[in-house]
Amino acid sequence: MLGKGLPLGALASGLQVSQIAYLWSMEFWGVIRSPRLPLRRKFTLLLLITLCSVLATLSGPSSAVLLVPRLDYWPAGKTDIWINATIDDLYPNRLDSTFVPDECSLAPELSLSNACPSSEWEQIREYFALGRQNIPQVYQQTYNEALYPNYLWLSGKNSQRQQYAAEDQIYDPHIVPQFATTQMVATADALTTTGGLWFLGLNNVSMRSGHGSPLSDQSDALHTLGGESYQGFSTGICVSEIIDDNDTQPVAFPLLYDSNDPTIANANITLVDGFSVPGIVYPEISRGEITTLSGNTSQYRLRWFELPQPLFNGSSLGAVILPPVNEFPAPNSSEMVVLCNLAAGWGTTMQHVHTSDGDDDSSVSSRVTAGNQESNNVNSTVTPATEDDNNILSYYFPTYPQRPTNLTEDWARHLNPPVPNTNSNVFDLIIRDRVVVTGPEGTVAFAASAGRALALMISNGMARVGFNSTLQGLPRSLPSHDNSTWIDGDYWLSGKGNVFAKSESPQSRDWIQLEVVSSLQGYAYNTRTIPPRLAIAVLTLYCIIALGHTCYAGITGISATCWDSIIELAVLAINSTPTTTLRNTCAGIKELHIFQLPVRVLAMYDPQNGDGQHLELVIGDDERDGGAVKPNRKYGTIPQGS
Repeated sequence: MLGKGLPLGALASGLQVSQIAYLWSMEFWGVIRSPRLPLRRKFTLLLLITLCSVLATLSGPSSAVLLVPRLDYWPAGKTDIWINATIDDLYPNRLDSTFVPDECSLAPELSLSNACPSSEWEQIREYFALGRQNIPQVYQQTYNEALYPNYLWLSGKNSQRQQYAAEDQIYDPHIVPQFATTQMVATADALTTTGGLWFLGLNNVSMRSGHGSPLSDQSDALHTLGGESYQGFSTGICVSEIIDDNDTQPVAFPLLYDSNDPTIANANITLVDGFSVPGIVYPEISRGEITTLSGNTSQYRLRWFELPQPLFNGSSLGAVILPPVNEFPAPNSSEMVVLCNLAAGWGTTMQHVHTSDGDDDSSVSSRVTAGNQESNNVNSTVTPATEDDNNILSYYFPTYPQRPTNLTEDWARHLNPPVPNTNSNVFDLIIRDRVVVTGPEGTVAFAASAGRALALMISNGMARVGFNSTLQGLPRSLPSHDNSTWIDGDYWLSGKGNVFAKSESPQSRDWIQLEVVSSLQGYAYNTRTIPPRLAIAVLTLYCIIALGHTCYAGITGISATCWDSIIELAVLAINSTPTTTLRNTCAGIKELHIFQLPVRVLAMYDPQNGDGQHLELVIGDDERDGGAVKPNRKYGTIPQGS
């Protein structure tokens, strides 16, 4: 304004730049479109005014974002732990009777968890019962489905675990692949014990550690197990077929889409409803022979078959189920039979457990991370889990799990032992509690329920491998004045190193090594999410511009070329000579070209007061006599009689 002037729209820009609405005002665009400003200066004004307006608008909210602490889980130490078992002990590539204790020929009479593969079968039975009871009976036949719980509860020696089950209706409505998994007893016990010891260590955290005191009052914590942490996954498909008692053709088990290579299918299985599905021939028994399974014909009879390799590459266990006589009527000299193809493997997971006030307030849960999953199955539409998902069953066979295992017939027999005092077996009691669907879809629903029961039984049995393997060693401790021993909580929370020390014994060389990462819930500040990072960027840029402006004003002595007080600007305009350039603007300005007019402040001579001068606003191309404003000179006279 003191030189060649500015467009009229920029006259009060210093007062409006803090308002984001200035960016779409006529004043701003009058400045940008002014023909009297060079292009470079227009670009500079556009950039600076836009930037300053945005920063002025965002600086307040950004400060608020950074000032508010967040309730989150924060690092609270990590340590390696060891379990007295090798990889092959805990995750074998073949499961046979050597992994079954001698006392497992009968189902455990008590519901307490033990090493038998059939242990806690009652929980699976309850799972089916809950699925049936969740829907009133009047709707069960209408919708032909059950609402099962998200997971069922299982126990270890000192842990609670979650067993998951799901189905995948992606290939054909007549075949329903089933999936199941649960955490290993040994790893879940080790994680739970480590979490409990971590909590005890909080009682010995000092004020000088910087963690605050007492931490035990805010001890809601999350412990995550990593490293060689696998768990068993099982999958299977069951289909129903009418088989003649005298059929001498070899039986065929259905192709397990998620595990078997489709090119190995060499037979077709005609289902009860008339549809056909691909199968793989099992040459060691005829179709007629499987209709004569021994057992009580009023019960659900189950027989396992170890599938030969590499003929059934990808799956290793077959099952034949005969329902009670007359439940599914068949023509004379024939039976309705359910044929199942099953596979299993070990997959890495991230396991979690919460501790609160020293008590385990939740079971051990699992997550399959997105990085563990790839699929070669072009037909599958199962969505892989993302980092934020907790869908443990979003995985693919055979690329995941990473360690397939072969299930043998002699191991599988211990999944379905007789139940004392019932004259029945485990599978018969479990499947009786399913939702019974009648009509044409009854056989498909029964086959799906049978497949889910078998998958749950298998994954439960796999989780009990290495049941007696335990966490080894004690955490780093400190003696006290009364000769008692306390866990070194300061060292544990610092995360400086392992709290547990590995045994030096020769047999410990191949023990499974795991990592437990602990985090504590509380209010604190962090930059892990996008909002605080953006807030820091906004305030940093704001400070840079403010500091640069301060330095410029200190060096040049000029803080701005615009007026910094609207009142002073109004008084100056009142004391200035009117101009015809602003004709018809007394009630407002509607034309953009008005804001493009140049405005200057000139020193006008006052002949009646000697060499006195006063300042006026000169708008447009007014050629009145006037001089440039000189620094450090007093102005203030006005024309007499004006």
